[in-house]
Amino acid sequence: MPLKLVREGRKGWIDALRCLAILLVVFGHCGGESVPQYFLFSGPVEIPLFLVISGYLLNTEKTFRQFLSSLTRTVILPWLILGWIRIPFLVPSRGWDYLFTGTLRMLTGEDLWFMPFFILAETLHFCLRKYGRRIWITVSLCFLASAAGLLLHRQGWLNTAMINRALTVQPLFLIGLFFRKYEHTMVRIHWGYIIGAALAYFALCFCAPLMFGPFEIEVHLNRYPVLPYSMLLILLGNLVLFTAACKANFHSAVTSFIGQNTLIIYLWSGAFISILTGGMARLGWHIPDNGWTALLYTLLSCAVCGFCSVLINGLLLRRKPSNSASRQ
Repeated sequence: MPLKLVREGRKGWIDALRCLAILLVVFGHCGGESVPQYFLFSGPVEIPLFLVISGYLLNTEKTFRQFLSSLTRTVILPWLILGWIRIPFLVPSRGWDYLFTGTLRMLTGEDLWFMPFFILAETLHFCLRKYGRRIWITVSLCFLASAAGLLLHRQGWLNTAMINRALTVQPLFLIGLFFRKYEHTMVRIHWGYIIGAALAYFALCFCAPLMFGPFEIEVHLNRYPVLPYSMLLILLGNLVLFTAACKANFHSAVTSFIGQNTLIIYLWSGAFISILTGGMARLGWHIPDNGWTALLYTLLSCAVCGFCSVLINGLLLRRKPSNSASRQ
C-alpha cells in the first residue's frame, strides 16, 4: 500500500501552520541573518507558533499517565533516537569526542535546544490546565509561571535544559487554548479585518526598532524586548496566521507532509547543512552568504529530510491512522 502524505483524521490547516513554522526556523538556521530584519518579522511567529499550536491541540481529558505515555511515544523517544543518529555523521568534522560531548549537549539543550525545552514546557502546561480546575486559576498560574521564568533568567538560575524558558512561555500555550475555544468566531471574521491585522503586524514590527532600538524576540534566550510590545506582536501575528489558515481551511499534500514531519526536519536539517557546507569548503567551493543561498539551503535540507521521512514512515513507523486528531 503506498504511503499516504495526509493521514486521516487530521486538520490539514494545522499541519500547514506547522509547515510554515518549521520553514521559518530552517531558513533562520541556514542564514536568515543575511536577510536584513528577517528575525525582526519572524521572531513573534517562529517558535511561538509551535507553542500556540500545541496549546490548541493539548488534550487535558487524558490522565497524566496517558499524557506522559503519548509524549514519550511521539516526542521524547523520537528526539532521543533521531537526535542521536545525527551525531556520528558530525564526528569527522568535530572529532571523536563529539560522540560524548554532542550527546551531552543534546540532552541539556545546548544543541537542539527546543526539544528539552518543549518537553518541560508542555508537561508543565498540561499540569496547570489539568489540575487548575477553573480557567481563571489556569490563566493566573500561567502568568505567575511566566513571571517566575523571567525572574529566574535574570538571576541566571535554572538555565539547564531551558527550565526558566519553559516557565516563561506558559501564556503562549494559553493563546492556543483560547483560539480553540473561539475557533467558530474566528472563522466568521471578514477577510478585510484579517488583512488589516496582518498589515498592522508588519507595521508594528517595522516600527519596533525605531521606537525602542534593537528589537528581536528570541524565545531560546528568554528575550522579549519591551515585554508588553513583544506579547502584542506574538498575539497579533499568531492570530492572523491561525484565523487565515482556519478560515481558508488551507491544506495540501506537501504542507501536510512537512507539518507531520517537522521533528525530523528540525533534528536533521542543521546536520545536513553542516555536512554540506563543510564538504564544499574542503572542495574550495565558495557560495555567497545571502538570502538566496539561505533559501537554497532551506529547500535542499527540507528535500533531504523529507526523503528520509518517507523512508522512516514507510519502513519503520508505518501504523494504522488512529486518534491522530487529538494530538495531530
